Amino acid sequence: MSDDDQIDHAPVADPTEPTPEPTAEPKARRSFLRPGPRGRTVARWSIATVLCLGLGAATAVAVMAPRRTDIPGLATAADGRYTYPTLQLPQLPPGAVGPSAGGAPSGAPGGTVPHAADVRQLLLPHPVGAVTDSTLPGARGFVPLGDFAKLFTSPDDLAEVLGENGARHVAATGWRMPDGTHVTVYLLAFRSGVTSQAAFNSEMGMYLAAAPQLDLSTTDSSVPLAVADTASRPAGKDGPALRVTVFSDADINGLLVMTNPKAVNPVDFKQALTLQMELLGG
Repeated sequence: MSDDDQIDHAPVADPTEPTPEPTAEPKARRSFLRPGPRGRTVARWSIATVLCLGLGAATAVAVMAPRRTDIPGLATAADGRYTYPTLQLPQLPPGAVGPSAGGAPSGAPGGTVPHAADVRQLLLPHPVGAVTDSTLPGARGFVPLGDFAKLFTSPDDLAEVLGENGARHVAATGWRMPDGTHVTVYLLAFRSGVTSQAAFNSEMGMYLAAAPQLDLSTTDSSVPLAVADTASRPAGKDGPALRVTVFSDADINGLLVMTNPKAVNPVDFKQALTLQMELLGG
């Protein structure tokens, strides 16, 4: 066999067959790592949308969560409110419930009253920075009824009213703040809501010895869960600025007096009264 016999020759095209047209090369596939112009535009808008949503959510949290003066662009000046500790309701005697659910059980010491807890434990706690007024007993004891009556211009009449209506105890606390504000709180426990209300009506017609010109018959309807009558005077020849209220909650009457050499901040006063009423309402 010759060498020519071992060579494969390419077949010769038949000149009678039509020549096929050249086919176009397929377009290269677009890589998913490199999007085209349309894909890049969609991606940009998607990223922008996510960023806007995230920024909006972050802004909402920033507005809702921080303290009043930490909101960017909306900082507000401090309104003078004090910082009080978290209010703690006192432990109740066995079988007793809160005032909104009936109070002390039948036959309990002092009778069936809405506020079964020791009235001293219902006194408003002192705010941060306060210096205790040592002339008032606080949790250590009670104020004699006669001493409380001397806070008014007609002590004998008030002492008689308190005795007739079965006033049981007078709890009292007080403090002074660095800004010169002095606060005193008195809570009077009665044997029933009926006798408490009768005494309260009499107190409204009396005058505080420290401010005999003030009429305590103006109802303060802004205080929740309370019957409160308030009065105030500016600082002057009669003494320091003063704001006072007598209030009532079921079987307990109260007296709140706040003074300051220059002016009593009404925000501070309302804060103290509202917190005290929250304790009584618990």
